[in-house]
Amino acid sequence: MNPSSFALVTLLTITTAGAQVEETQPEWNVTDTTSAVTSTTIDTREGTWMNIDVSPDGGHLLFDLLGDLYELPIDGGEARAVTTGHGWDFQPRYTTDGTAIIYTSDQGGGDNIWRIARDGTAAKQLTSESVRLLTSPAVEPNGGYFVARKHFTGPRSLGAGEIWRYDLDGGNGRPLTHRKNQQKDLGEPALSPDGKTLYYSYDATDGDIFEYGKDANKGIYAIDALDLNSGRITRVAGGAGGAIRPTPSPDGKYLAFVRRVRGVSMLVMKHLRSGAERTIASGLERDLQETWAVHGVYPTIDYTPDSAAIVYWAKGKLWRVSVETGQVREIPFHLKTEIAIEPAIRFSVDVAPNQRPVKMLRDVTHAPDGSSVLFTALGHLYIQRTADAHPKRLTRDDDVIEFDGAFSRDGKEIVYATWSDSTLGEIRTVKVGSKRPRVVATGPGHFINPQFSPNGDDIVYSKVTGGDLLPSIWSANPGIYHVSRLTNERSLIRRSGTLPHYGSRNDRFFFSTTHEGKLALASQNLTTTVPEHTGTRVHVFGEKATGLRVSPNGELVAIQEGFKVHVTKLPVATEPRGVGVSVESSPHLTLSTHSGYNLHFSGDSRSLHWSLGATLYKADIDFIAEEQVVTNTQIQLANPKPVHDKVGAVQHVRILSMAGDPIEDGTVVWRGDRIIAVGPAAEVTIPDSATIFDGTGRTLMPGLIDVHAHGGYGHRGIVPQQSWRALSYLAFGVTTIHDPSNDNE
Repeated sequence: MNPSSFALVTLLTITTAGAQVEETQPEWNVTDTTSAVTSTTIDTREGTWMNIDVSPDGGHLLFDLLGDLYELPIDGGEARAVTTGHGWDFQPRYTTDGTAIIYTSDQGGGDNIWRIARDGTAAKQLTSESVRLLTSPAVEPNGGYFVARKHFTGPRSLGAGEIWRYDLDGGNGRPLTHRKNQQKDLGEPALSPDGKTLYYSYDATDGDIFEYGKDANKGIYAIDALDLNSGRITRVAGGAGGAIRPTPSPDGKYLAFVRRVRGVSMLVMKHLRSGAERTIASGLERDLQETWAVHGVYPTIDYTPDSAAIVYWAKGKLWRVSVETGQVREIPFHLKTEIAIEPAIRFSVDVAPNQRPVKMLRDVTHAPDGSSVLFTALGHLYIQRTADAHPKRLTRDDDVIEFDGAFSRDGKEIVYATWSDSTLGEIRTVKVGSKRPRVVATGPGHFINPQFSPNGDDIVYSKVTGGDLLPSIWSANPGIYHVSRLTNERSLIRRSGTLPHYGSRNDRFFFSTTHEGKLALASQNLTTTVPEHTGTRVHVFGEKATGLRVSPNGELVAIQEGFKVHVTKLPVATEPRGVGVSVESSPHLTLSTHSGYNLHFSGDSRSLHWSLGATLYKADIDFIAEEQVVTNTQIQLANPKPVHDKVGAVQHVRILSMAGDPIEDGTVVWRGDRIIAVGPAAEVTIPDSATIFDGTGRTLMPGLIDVHAHGGYGHRGIVPQQSWRALSYLAFGVTTIHDPSNDNE
């Protein structure tokens, strides 16, 4: 099957609307309810993942359940609600004097630390983080401060934590620990009874990258102690089975923690002076050491004030274990309350449709005059005139993948990159409307991001190496190349840098690089040859920028930063300057209310285009106007499903039916991608045209689809043809049946 099998059926709707960048909307509050809210009664003597804290006088304990806080007599009984409502409240802790409670809540939007009187009144938000969320509070013994885990997200997965210290009356905090990197977790803070030592758990596995499939038997988490006076850090517990949820005893002699022993989480006590350890309780709920545990690796536990017992949660119950004897007894509780429930948001889903919308367009770029737009969809380049309701294939080439298209400055020609699993990549050009491309003299290789010079006589592009799913051949001498269309002479200009493009000059091009660890925009004369770097200049760099592009007139820079689109003037200073939201000396416009990709200017540099999914955006650039008006064009594309009408059957198979008990000797018949019969073999008729499979001794069950994939489908933007096929079939859940009579199937 070749890429043409995935040609688009173009169903296009264009809507254009003006919108201010900052739209006025009612302020959203997580605690608000709608008129459709209902309630249900919770009547339970069990709970899941309950964080616990014992009152300073030892008479009561706190726990969380289903996003609310409850107080309970230490010996058990009826639970009293401290907080209720739509806010998700958890991880409660008594203040030192026992008159109030601090806890984690999303009431203000995002996890922050709150304080509330013990009787459930006078709730107050203590921290105001909107991005770096705070959890796991612990009150300092002096009663004036608390510590909490501050979460830092990174470019890969869930990020890492730091421990910060805050005043109990609120305000900005300061860090007590610093994350090792953006992937190894740290949290579960606890303070010694004298307030001089901070304990915390952290991912102690080797390396800087979060690894899947870690072995808790060998050890994952460990516990460190930070001396808050000297700053000295010492390892307290770890090794085989790991160590999590550090909990110091009120007398300062012991540290309780959780360890995994042969797959079972145990409660362990460590004598801090001698280092002796002993297990005092077994059979805890399985901890989360193998995962990211943003809210803790195990729910909080606590000592009684006399250090004689530890209270913890496991197996849905609350338990109290004697430190001296190891005797465990249940703390029975009963909770009966009403919980408000909002109706679930549901959308109608067309099951197994014959076509699906294409919601992600790649390499979106407009013609210089804005009259048409070029984009990549399902392996091919499409061009669509703004006033035309039918996008059309740019070429008729079905033997290659097409991507990274770019217009010439006059809009009459397009340069783009191709890929073939058998012949590798090429740079090609095509006249708009001709559908007859020409190959640029580059030789075989792995090519991306071609761009015309302003006069159209030259092309710059990047050559990258193979890897991952691409072959490694023809990978030598990667870098930025220049090819003359007049002489076909090709030369390597730079061995580093990405996204080459031109400004206003034919003899100088721009590219992205790094400057002091930040993304930067630089330029270089085309006359400069490798390895010389004379004529190279770094213009600007962005503190948090993920994309930089200069305008055709060379006066502006488009910035992709902070999940938004910005534009600023290109500084004329000789030294590199920072650009972006946080740089006051660099005036800029924020043009998008949401994320934006594929930033590119109009030919006259007066407008900026970008895209998000299948929506195209345009904003005129005016540094004086108080409001920036953004127009959008919605493109809807539909991809037909690869289908067949072959009939197949599997018989004499054990079937796990969704309708009842297993069918021990059953038959399943299907036509195309639809099951047409299921039942006992003696009752199901198999059509004569069916391909029959014998399922004797096997079990057939409804399909399980796992779309959580971390593997790459390509490399540096190049997606192999085989990956396109796999992705298309995955999108529709189609399973092909091999027919030996058709070798081309």
